Amino acid sequence: MLSFSNFGKIDASALGEIEKEFNINLPDDYVSFMCNNNGAIINEGYGVAINIPNTDEFIYINELFSTSIDGVNALIDINKKYLEDLEDTNDTIFIIGQDTKGQFIVYLFSNNGAQICYWDIDFKNELSSHNGNAYYLSDSFSDFIQEVFNSNKEGANKMSFINYVPLGSIVLLNGGIQKLLVTSRGLVVNNKGNELFFDYAGVPYPEGLIGEKIFYFNHENIAKVVFTGYSDDDNDVTVNNINNYIENHPELVRGDVDNWED
Repeated sequence: MLSFSNFGKIDASALGEIEKEFNINLPDDYVSFMCNNNGAIINEGYGVAINIPNTDEFIYINELFSTSIDGVNALIDINKKYLEDLEDTNDTIFIIGQDTKGQFIVYLFSNNGAQICYWDIDFKNELSSHNGNAYYLSDSFSDFIQEVFNSNKEGANKMSFINYVPLGSIVLLNGGIQKLLVTSRGLVVNNKGNELFFDYAGVPYPEGLIGEKIFYFNHENIAKVVFTGYSDDDNDVTVNNINNYIENHPELVRGDVDNWED
């Protein structure tokens, strides 16, 4: 079951200010969703898989941006910062969310109406609709949101994409007080003859290997990321490779407190 959090209710006037700011008319179904939820975020760092129509590619949605929260208006700030990077000479674009890679879910306003598209600055093929970057997802926000949050729909949850924290990150696990330094990701551990898969291995921080202790844990066990390690394009490739490995090996058995033998 998909787990997500919203950011509460807002008044439609908050969206009216955004419409004036960017000279757009937001569709009624999007306005209704925002008034009742003020955006949404997929919990636990997972994304829900959505197929790009007419391709074999999946994207993994993890956030729909909010309006003002603690003085920060994500919708306004993100659009002001990134709209110039989304090159398009004919149609109006407005960013409403992102996937686990930080690529954007956008409204594309054109003669065809207000369509929901995926805008990827890296992935280009002949099926894209604008400058090799925009990929059609749906004709309306209602159809799009049904695809995102209907976990029973075929293909909607092909897999749960895990947005692994970078190596060198310092994390705190659920119910724990010990900080761990992440040293490995996506590993199979032999535990008394049983092959168990774990998302991470880590050592106590700041002690390191002085105590000769190595902890194995999964992404869902992380309560808080205290420090995020260095990340670049190579890290993104590794994260995708681990997720592909998990998807292609359904026989993997995840390790946890119930099947680990001391």
